Amino acid sequence: MGDEGGDFILVFETINVAVVAVAKSLLEAEQIPYFTKNEGLQGSIGYGAVTGTIEFWVRSSDAQTARILLRDLQPQ
Repeated sequence: MGDEGGDFILVFETINVAVVAVAKSLLEAEQIPYFTKNEGLQGSIGYGAVTGTIEFWVRSSDAQTARILLRDLQPQ
C-alpha cells in the first residue's frame, strides 16, 4: 500500500462478530486507521468455520499499539 504510514499488516483475527464491534471501537478511539477482511462474508453466512476469521489490518507503524489494544479480546 506504500503510503507514508507504511504497509498494512494483520494484527488481529476473530470469528466472533460481537468482538468485531469492540475491536473497531478501540482502534477508532486511538485514531488508528484499519481495514477488515472477510467481514461481509461472516455477516452474510454467519459461520466462522465456513467463512474463516474476520481479519483486522493496520499500518505497520501502528501494529504494536493495535496489538496491545486488542490483546484482551483474544480468548484465554
